[in-house]
Amino acid sequence: MPASHDPPIPYEQVTRCLKYIHDWREHLAHAWVDQVRGTPDTRVIGHAVNDLLSLALLVEKARRTSPGSVPPLREA
Repeated sequence: MPASHDPPIPYEQVTRCLKYIHDWREHLAHAWVDQVRGTPDTRVIGHAVNDLLSLALLVEKARRTSPGSVPPLREA
């Protein structure tokens, strides 16, 4: 049972969001691989991409939940 009383999110919206995140993961991974000289360790790059996206999603959630909780990047 969800903790909030918000209406359920439609399945199509969830799949669009997950595809959007997947596309960004691929874009970032390819961009980093293209910048690495020699043979890149794609596993390490994949973990870094996941960490970056996880952090971005957490910051966005914090901003939406409590707008004053996360200062703008220029103030950090």
